[in-house]
Amino acid sequence: MLQGGMTQHEVADAVGTSQSVISRAWNSLRNDTERSQLHEVGLRARRPAVWVLLSRAHKLARLQWATEHRRWTLNEFCVPGSA
Repeated sequence: MLQGGMTQHEVADAVGTSQSVISRAWNSLRNDTERSQLHEVGLRARRPAVWVLLSRAHKLARLQWATEHRRWTLNEFCVPGSA
């Protein structure tokens, strides 16, 4: 109906529901259609990693640095001219 030129309000009146219900349904359908079209050409949504994956060598280097600097004060961490 929406593709036939009717507004969301007109469709809502025709089926006896609110315009917000039609809007949510239309957006869901449109998103599903777009998503399926992207899947057909091999594109997938993926979420980026939330954390950086560290190698064993990186973990050991970080631990060594933290161990060496564990007694530093805040002033020792501040680099002159960076603030």
